[in-house]
This record gives sequence, structure tokens and C-alpha cells, in this order.
Amino acid sequence: MDTALTTEQHEIRRALRDLLARYGGPGAIPAAVGTAEGYDPALWRRLAGDLGLPGLALAEEYGGAGCT
Repeated sequence: MDTALTTEQHEIRRALRDLLARYGGPGAIPAAVGTAEGYDPALWRRLAGDLGLPGLALAEEYGGAGCT
């Protein structure tokens, strides 16, 4: 079993790390849970819209990326 990350997985990891380094510092979680929504809508838009993270594990026939 090969557990090494693929090139695509490395790129996803890099993009996520960069985004969270910019917008998710140590105070981000306490600040987000203290909002009326209970999360940071702007960060979620970046994670979902810019990176498409929620769709990574969904099959392509359902509109996802079909990643494993």
C-alpha cells in the first residue's frame, strides 16, 4: 500500500495551508464561534468556493471532484 501523497494532494495541502495561514490564526476559532453563525462565513466561502473542499470527496456524477 502506497501512502505517499499524490501531486494533486500536495497541491491541495499547500493551498489549504496558505489560506489558513492568512485567515485562520490562533484567535480565529474563538472569534468564529462567538459570532451569531458560530463559524466564520468569509473563511467558509474561501474554503468552499475558492478551494472547493466540500466537493473533494463527492463523486463527479454528484457534482464533486471525485477525489479519494
